[in-house]
Amino acid sequence: MKDVMELNADKSAWSHLLVLVWPAVMAGSLAMYWWLIGPMAMSYEMAIQFHFLGLLVGIFILELIIPYHKSWNKYDRQGWNDFLYNITFPAAQIGATAVALAVVGAQASSGSESLFNLNLPFVLELIIMILIVDLIWYICHRSFHTLPMLWKFHSLHHNSHQLHVLNNARVHPLEVFTFFLPIMLVVLVIDVPPALLNWYFAFQLTVGLLTHSNVAVRSGWLSYIFNTPELHHWHHSQVRDEHDNNYGSVSMIWDHIFGSYLNPKDRMASKEIGVSTYVPEGWFSQLWAPLKRSSTPKVPTQSVVDK
Repeated sequence: MKDVMELNADKSAWSHLLVLVWPAVMAGSLAMYWWLIGPMAMSYEMAIQFHFLGLLVGIFILELIIPYHKSWNKYDRQGWNDFLYNITFPAAQIGATAVALAVVGAQASSGSESLFNLNLPFVLELIIMILIVDLIWYICHRSFHTLPMLWKFHSLHHNSHQLHVLNNARVHPLEVFTFFLPIMLVVLVIDVPPALLNWYFAFQLTVGLLTHSNVAVRSGWLSYIFNTPELHHWHHSQVRDEHDNNYGSVSMIWDHIFGSYLNPKDRMASKEIGVSTYVPEGWFSQLWAPLKRSSTPKVPTQSVVDK
């Protein structure tokens, strides 16, 4: 199968069908989650695990059939590390949730008035939820790019030189905890209904796995609203003026508002991704590296890009 670069070059019928990939995967993912919690009557804890595994397998197959770059499908010697990060990622989320519950759990369950107790349509509540969580995510994400102390942790995620579905979770556990704690604190304080929160995470999981996948996608107008693979390829650029953009998790609204939206129409993002910050190969070494005082990040390549 040709990759997206070759499809764009020969203008084949396949290249025009790529606009259907993102909405088709999203629709299939949400339908699978509905089936798991509805007809299958699974608990959220069980449903999210099967949902994740189903997405992982489905997107992996798409990476083999319609790769964005064929060279990204080559083994990068980080498979075992990525497997471990896919365990520590949810573990850090659980830890952050436990701390948030300990801090505001009693207050959150006191029956106070909430924006989500106004009987608004479910879709509108989900949109509000996305905007609130994405603002917190945006602030955290931009901080991890801007502050050298935090970049030492985040550079692990940007060190990958190819994108595939497994390295979505290639994130230091302390960074996951730092992102997730303020999100859960706010979620508990504003008393988000569990069902709404679960649907948000199902949506966010799908976006996250897709944006880091090596699946050929043409997002078109969807990239103005959602975080898509095409936008996220710019975020993983080797060039600092390119990768210091597109911070949103699900939506791009805050990138539009704060001037960090990047989506050039005259060219595709380079397949040469990753930054110059040194990251060791071993998993334990990767966890320890940002904690060492001598760990000083190198400055990524600078360039000026028209936004």
